[in-house]
Amino acid sequence: MSRGNPAAGGPPPLPDLDVLAADSAWIRGRDGLVGELALLRRHADVVAPRVRAQARSLAGPRLTPATLVAVVVTFVRFCWFALLGALGEAGSVVRRRVLRTSAGARGEQPSRRPSAGVRRAQQLVHAGGPAYVKVGQGIATAQGLLPDEWVAAFAWCRDEVPPLPAGEAEKAVEASLGRPLSEVFASFSPQPRAAASIAQVHDAVLLDGTEVVVKVQRPGLRRRFGADFRVMAVLAAVTTKVSKSARMSNAKEILPLSAELVLGELDFRLEALNMIHVAAAGEAAGTGFVRVPRPIPGLITSDVLVMERVDGVPYTAARERYGDAIDGAKLLRLAAAGVLEHALIYGVFHGDLHSGNVLITENGTISLVDYGVCGRIDSRERALLVRMLVASMQQDSRGQVMAAVEMGALPEGADIEAAVAEVEKYQSLMTEFTDASFSQLDLTLITRQMKAMIGSLMKIGFQTPKELALFSRNMLYLQGFAAALAPEANMLAELEALLAHMTGKYPVELTTIMMGALIRPAAPPAAESREAAVES
Repeated sequence: MSRGNPAAGGPPPLPDLDVLAADSAWIRGRDGLVGELALLRRHADVVAPRVRAQARSLAGPRLTPATLVAVVVTFVRFCWFALLGALGEAGSVVRRRVLRTSAGARGEQPSRRPSAGVRRAQQLVHAGGPAYVKVGQGIATAQGLLPDEWVAAFAWCRDEVPPLPAGEAEKAVEASLGRPLSEVFASFSPQPRAAASIAQVHDAVLLDGTEVVVKVQRPGLRRRFGADFRVMAVLAAVTTKVSKSARMSNAKEILPLSAELVLGELDFRLEALNMIHVAAAGEAAGTGFVRVPRPIPGLITSDVLVMERVDGVPYTAARERYGDAIDGAKLLRLAAAGVLEHALIYGVFHGDLHSGNVLITENGTISLVDYGVCGRIDSRERALLVRMLVASMQQDSRGQVMAAVEMGALPEGADIEAAVAEVEKYQSLMTEFTDASFSQLDLTLITRQMKAMIGSLMKIGFQTPKELALFSRNMLYLQGFAAALAPEANMLAELEALLAHMTGKYPVELTTIMMGALIRPAAPPAAESREAAVES
């Protein structure tokens, strides 16, 4: 893990994973996990740089014969789904008129059809391969973050991923582990508990009686994702040349980030390392309200991951399942504490806290699953992140922009004053987003305004660094968490109270971090290595 250089006046160092692991009862509680951690760290040192290089390669447009064929196939499929949509639309005009008339007679508001932009996005996802479906799943799991129209339109990506044919998962597990299921499991459920675009999960019981889940990757995904990203790279290059809106979307810069996250997610050994690191940090922080499943030593490969089974339901279903048995406001405070403490103190955090990955139990604890996406920041980035958060809470537009610039969000020579002006223009929006209860917000309007602000910044060349993107997304996910469990909560007040609590809990650490944040951090030494952030 990278470290600061306090002797040279730099930011204070991050807690070291070796130290966290040595003190971890959670790690020692599973025989062989200490040795497995050493193997996983060596694997990550080799594979993580390779993943970044491969992502950059896939995101560079290269019109090879195979890519050209894939582009044509995608275009034909897109046209086919667009034609089906047009035919269906023509056939539904009369039905909508009848429904509108009927609803008007009853004094009701007729249901609205998806907008043209939503329909075109749906058609492209239908036409594409698994990488496109992955994008659709991200939209479908963004309840409270995106307009309901988009979330509902892509629900099929989340709900309609068919499982592998009967018996295929068992064969894949045996091939990956190199032994029959009967030598590993006392039982193995043939029906998956869940099926997604990358993997499906089966309940099982080890020979020692431990209840586990087995995550098995769909065969051939690496090749298919590679083909999809090459097509996306060509499409992004073409559309940015002919479309002003496409240039504003910064697709050519977003694509390498997406490719890196997905490629990292395809190696379950990286995910197992993420689980251990997040759990060790949480244990050191005393966050006993969060449960992380332990990976099982000796049963971890690039495409199979066996881990302890954890309980709970997605936070969006918790209120309906448990009613008043859970304290939504307390859960929100605990979730916010986990997000900030992991990032600001330990420099590692779960990077994809959508509702399917955050499970709530009846006794008010939180189970986190799916560690394919995990953010890691070094000591310098942590100091800059603190600067950005403090500036945001103080409504200091210039402070936010300057911290983002030092994190690499603006290219050299960019118009910083223009960026400050854009952030200042939308400062009232950010105040509304944080300084109000969730039930008081007009999310559709806020989403539209945020899109306009991001579009304006992209014109200047703004691009969000990966770790900042993951952390920012988690902060937005907290709003979705509040919408589901504590709609009357005031997020700004909650964050201010939480930072005050953390100052009392970590007085020395936060004081030195703040000193490093207020004094412009020096560039990291050339010898300082950076651990990768990898994605679900």
